[in-house]
Amino acid sequence: YRYFFVRRKLDVEKMSEGLQMMEGKHDFRNFCKMDVEKVYNFERSIQKAHIVAPETNKPEDMCYVEILGNAFLWHQIRCIVHVLFLVGERLESPQVVKELLDVKENPGK
Repeated sequence: YRYFFVRRKLDVEKMSEGLQMMEGKHDFRNFCKMDVEKVYNFERSIQKAHIVAPETNKPEDMCYVEILGNAFLWHQIRCIVHVLFLVGERLESPQVVKELLDVKENPGK
């Protein structure tokens, strides 16, 4: 899956740092819209996740998040990218991804 965006003032390196924490098998309930009537298993595997960005580092650069997985939850990619944008805008640290993946400590958004 690819999600395209314009770099603007986003810190793509910090976004990449957060995105790397999503690789592997995790419970993504904090990264989707809840559909508890139809979905009871929020565990998904992400085989590869990275951001592709030109080296020019200009605000108008077209970049994209690329995520390879076997299945996704409803709005999972949108929610992931929203959190990455918060990291890129320096409103959150990359560590927030790890915290949201820990559903025992953070059972809901």
